[in-house]
Amino acid sequence: MKKHARLPFTVVSWSFAFAALSLLATASPVFGQVQISSKAVELELSGRLQYQVETSSCTDASPEAGSACSDQAPGVDMFLRRARVSLEARIDDRLSFKLEPDFSDLKEVSLKDAWGRYAFGSGVAVQAGHFKRPFDGFQLTSSSWLPFERAVGVAGISSRMLPSYSGLAKAGDMSDRDIGVMLEGEQAEGRFAWWVGMFRGGTDASDADSNTGKQFVGRVKVTVDAGDAPLKLAGAVARTDAPYEVDGETLAEYFTNFELFAERGSYGRDGLLLQAGIILGDNPLTNDIGTSLDLAAGDNFASLLTWQGVAAYRIPVRGADWLEAVAPMLRVSYADPTDLENDEVWGFTPGFTIYFYRRNRLTLNWDIASFGADGVGSENSFKAQMQFHF
Repeated sequence: MKKHARLPFTVVSWSFAFAALSLLATASPVFGQVQISSKAVELELSGRLQYQVETSSCTDASPEAGSACSDQAPGVDMFLRRARVSLEARIDDRLSFKLEPDFSDLKEVSLKDAWGRYAFGSGVAVQAGHFKRPFDGFQLTSSSWLPFERAVGVAGISSRMLPSYSGLAKAGDMSDRDIGVMLEGEQAEGRFAWWVGMFRGGTDASDADSNTGKQFVGRVKVTVDAGDAPLKLAGAVARTDAPYEVDGETLAEYFTNFELFAERGSYGRDGLLLQAGIILGDNPLTNDIGTSLDLAAGDNFASLLTWQGVAAYRIPVRGADWLEAVAPMLRVSYADPTDLENDEVWGFTPGFTIYFYRRNRLTLNWDIASFGADGVGSENSFKAQMQFHF
């Protein structure tokens, strides 16, 4: 997996501190964000801090035979999951850009979003920089709204041993952020939307590309009326280059994945929310006999199948000044990373969210992983996360 670009902590922190103070001195809060505008430019400053406490069932120094745990994990761990400041600028409804660093590492700054966008008059726009690829509907849903981690996770169990929907998509370089350029558009008053992009794709862990091959990702979305909430149906395809070396020469072989995704409702809206997705295609991490992929040796990609469904219901709370809403939710995940038998993994995540004001919230959820391999017991992790958002 590639690393995000790292920037000197002092330079970025002082730059954003100066920008924040400048905006706060001249702007007023609107819907929980700070905005300032002139005749030509509109600036918006927002941010979020996520403090997380999580447990793990992998607490033994020497996991028993048949255990999915590979490492000893703390019984209780506390950390900053995300600490981000986002600055967006819009100029004349055509030109916009966004910068979003993450300070959760405490020692280094990880640059998340850094892109510019130009909108043409025909409902088409071009976006370039570092941003999310249009694949995996759960990854495209902002983490400021999601009440759970995108990948089912238990500390002490590797992502290879515990595959899941978004976990496989991100580890396989199909989704999440990358450097690239993308065309996007909307027609029929937003009822039809599309995205087509070219990205670096399957690169190494450095900040530079490793080969001339590139990744191509396309997505279409149709929005239809479905009672009191619209139903959004999307399909996506990713054609990704997997680099490998032969006699000192870097080559690439392409793999292909498809996604179907549906969503009804939204996390910020009272009532029922439903999300469901399925991904199938090639697994760039594993060969067809279930071991690590070695393209230079002539290995073939394994075939993967994974799906995930989420149901949540947001209930408004009346008469409490400090409490806005509560929302129970349930996620069910399934991942079959190869054609081999008994390597599938089920994930169950019951949860509960307490909304204090808009996106300021406390989320409580419990990841339970159940393994299809014979003799491997289930493992679990409880997560509590407090989000402060403006």
